[in-house]
Amino acid sequence: MKKAVLILILSFSFLAVGARATEAVAYLTVSPTSGNYNVNGTFTVTLGVNSGGEAIGGVDGWGTYDSSKLELTSIVKSSSMVFSSVDGGGDCSIDEDAAAGKFKFSCYANSAVGEEAVNGALVVLTFKATSVGTAALNYICSGTSTTDSNISKISTVADIITCSSNQSGSYVISAADGSSSEEEATPTPTEATTTTSELPQTGSTGVTVGLIVFGLVSLVSAAFLKFL
Repeated sequence: MKKAVLILILSFSFLAVGARATEAVAYLTVSPTSGNYNVNGTFTVTLGVNSGGEAIGGVDGWGTYDSSKLELTSIVKSSSMVFSSVDGGGDCSIDEDAAAGKFKFSCYANSAVGEEAVNGALVVLTFKATSVGTAALNYICSGTSTTDSNISKISTVADIITCSSNQSGSYVISAADGSSSEEEATPTPTEATTTTSELPQTGSTGVTVGLIVFGLVSLVSAAFLKFL
């Protein structure tokens, strides 16, 4: 009996450790991850971080968006940027010269003393919808490079990001009339448009044949009476 109880305790311990290991993942967030918007309309996307319970001191965010459907009109530090509330505060630097279809930013604690576990916003992107279709937003992340997205521990100089857990965005852009696909934006001809060259039918075949027969009988009768 004692052996069975010990096995159960060990099993639950392993499950608890496994659950904590699964939760302890540092990744970058996107909010909202999806949405429906109209051409010429604007919307915002907040990019953030979840350090998975690890104390961190900085985040680099590199990413791409579909510039054929979206125009990035601004990228600014969030008013609730996660490092603003740590000891010593924090700030963000933003690459204003990023090429179309790309964004880059770095947010950080002002000192290593400010390292702590964080989960929240970093920067806010404002987009203008320019073309009908579905536009994607993704982080650039390899997990081994310092020139892409990183989640950094300053005290131990380690990048702890789990790239596969990073969130992404997908946004449906519709025409002003509400159509949400390229097919709807360019209507294809229907049967009604392919038959407009035909003359309209205003009566039935039986009535037309009856009138013709009646006319012929009248002509024959008139000719017969003429010779009487």
